[in-house]
Amino acid sequence: MLFRKIWGCVFIISLSSCVTAKFKTNIVKTSDLTELSGKFLLNDFEGKSIFKINEEAYEELNAIIKDSIIKIESIRPSILGLYNYIIPFELTKKELEDIYVLTNIEYLINIKSTILKDDLSLFVGSTTYGTTGKINKVRLEISLYDLQKVTLLSHKIIEGVIEVDVNTEDHWTLVQSVENMQLRSLKKIIRSYKKELK
Repeated sequence: MLFRKIWGCVFIISLSSCVTAKFKTNIVKTSDLTELSGKFLLNDFEGKSIFKINEEAYEELNAIIKDSIIKIESIRPSILGLYNYIIPFELTKKELEDIYVLTNIEYLINIKSTILKDDLSLFVGSTTYGTTGKINKVRLEISLYDLQKVTLLSHKIIEGVIEVDVNTEDHWTLVQSVENMQLRSLKKIIRSYKKELK
């Protein structure tokens, strides 16, 4: 019994070295957003995730712009032109014009996430020989369009990365999954608009 308790403590301590992602934000396009007035349409999230990214994005955005955010899924059934139309992440001027005509909503928010590397599972241990570099890497992008002026107002990219060298030493480490990295990226990039969207 004592041995089991000691081993349990050792195991927990070994997992205490949790490896978290490092994030870097790149502002591709920026404008003065403080004077924006009107409704914001949140498009369907583009990418794969086990989390409900759209729900998380809506909650984060709603905390900033309150009752001005509208999920596309809430209006899609009532607008014939939107019913089967998947709005892409990158849009032409003609597509922006069409969306405004269909929805009469002033702004559009697009979110896209890409898993660039998924080498690491939740727990990382040892390898049979040598040292192997393992990487988890995600990229999340957000674009804000002015549908009335047919203009891209803001485009930000955030990348999160975890790099772990796995060797023959029997040392277990807890690592963030790419799905958790997606969620953290989303929250970080949306919260960066807190001072811009008032």
